[in-house]
Amino acid sequence: MQTRIHAPVTNLEHGWIIDSGASTHMTPVKRDCKNIYTTLRQVYMADGSSVVCREAGDISIPLKTKNGSNYNLMLKDVLIIPNLDRRLFSVNAFLRRGNNWVRFYQYHVELGIKSGPTIKIPNSSLQSSAMVVLDQGPSQNRPTKRKKNNR
Repeated sequence: MQTRIHAPVTNLEHGWIIDSGASTHMTPVKRDCKNIYTTLRQVYMADGSSVVCREAGDISIPLKTKNGSNYNLMLKDVLIIPNLDRRLFSVNAFLRRGNNWVRFYQYHVELGIKSGPTIKIPNSSLQSSAMVVLDQGPSQNRPTKRKKNNR
C-alpha cells in the first residue's frame, strides 16, 4: 500500500489522515510548509513511542466552495516530523482555531469552516489515535495528555 505522503499536500482527501486523537497537525514533508520556524516539542505517538520535533510551519490547502469559488484552508503551526509515514490533520487543532465544526457520519466526515466551505471526506481517511504534543520550550503552553479512546 502506498503511503499518503505521495499524494499532494493540497489533496485533503488522499494526502492526509483525518485524526481525531492527534493534538496538532503533522507532516513528514518539510517542503509542504511555509513560514518554517524552530521549535522543541516532544510528540508521543499512539504506540507509546516518542519523537522530538524541531520545526513547524504553515500549510495552505486550496479548496473549492459549493458555488465554485476558491478558498484557502490555512493550517497553522504544523509540526514537521520526518519519520511519519503520513500527514495528520488534527480534528482538535482544527476545532481550536474557533468557529469551525466537525460532524462524523457513517461513511464520511464533514469539516465546516465558518467563513468558508464545508469539506466532505470519506471515512477511509479517518483514524483515531492518541498522539499528544508536549511543548519543551519555557514560554510555550503545555497541553495535558489525552487518553486513547477505545472505540
